[in-house]
Amino acid sequence: MAVGTPNSFADELPKLSVRQLKGAKVAFAHGQELVFESAGLRFVTKSIDGTSALIVWKDEGEYRHQAIDFTGIDLRHGERPAFACPVTGKACYDLYLYRYVWASAKGHGRPRATKLGNRYDRQQVQLEAIRNRLMGLEGLPKVRGARRRALVKKAQAIPWGTRVFPELDAIAVEIDRVDGKRVARAYRSKRSDSPYSTEVALRLAQRHELAPTELGAAELLNRLGHDGLAAAHNVAVPGRPLRKLESVPALDARVLSRLWARDRVWSTALAWPDMATGAVSIWWLATDLRDQACLIAGIRPFGSNDADVQRLELRQAGAYKPNNLVFVCPILGTRHDILYLRDGFFASAKAHRLVHASQRG
Repeated sequence: MAVGTPNSFADELPKLSVRQLKGAKVAFAHGQELVFESAGLRFVTKSIDGTSALIVWKDEGEYRHQAIDFTGIDLRHGERPAFACPVTGKACYDLYLYRYVWASAKGHGRPRATKLGNRYDRQQVQLEAIRNRLMGLEGLPKVRGARRRALVKKAQAIPWGTRVFPELDAIAVEIDRVDGKRVARAYRSKRSDSPYSTEVALRLAQRHELAPTELGAAELLNRLGHDGLAAAHNVAVPGRPLRKLESVPALDARVLSRLWARDRVWSTALAWPDMATGAVSIWWLATDLRDQACLIAGIRPFGSNDADVQRLELRQAGAYKPNNLVFVCPILGTRHDILYLRDGFFASAKAHRLVHASQRG
């Protein structure tokens, strides 16, 4: 059958883009072949030499073929490959099949929907172009980043867009997931700037030139083998008042994991400022990671005796983070990236009844 009607737009006809041939290395090559489908027909394009190619297709049970020539358009940054229209003889980037002849839209006298069509025609062509960009069709690379989000938003503005572009919803969900991760990273970066974060505690300790001695770290680790250190009694009381999570010191295993990766036996000082009094609270932290079956850490305030040492149990974060460790809450026994200090004891936010400032109403 002859594809197209006298009133059809060029966008509704079978189309061959020079970008398709360029991506398949058919243009200006020898012996390369490209098989593509357009408007329900299957076409085979094979380069004859560096200046021409042959298109073969089957229509109404009969094989048809046509030779097309390549040319170039001189641009400021170099020459861009193009077709030589068999009807007008002028360079063009796209050829359309109408009445068994491949030629440019101008050569066929076919208008484009984007120029002369109604709003439905223009939106349909626009959706097809967006779909090709998002999915990497017709020899186009997949668009990424902010441009990808903008194209999805543009396609979603068309009410019936998913009927023409059924993959749109899945792509939108994927972009939302990526954006959610970016927001989470931004939140973590803001949390690291908090005066109660682990990063600030490490920097403040270095500024005050605080460093535990090797003997003191060894004694602290030795005390971890004793029972009854920093018991958790009377710590998690259901009637305790809620407190803002952002206003208490935080011990972040994700930050410390980068330091634990270098040394299996490791110790450091942590210094958190007291925003109310202006004083600095100093803590000693020591870890022993030599035995993978028993990963332990101990922490105690500066100037206290051994009875104030709190034992912190560590676990591997899992296969998704092979080099990271997580804390085990000493009260609830659950795994957490961050433990918080309240009333001289480190535990999870739930155990300490800590909530975000935005949740306090």
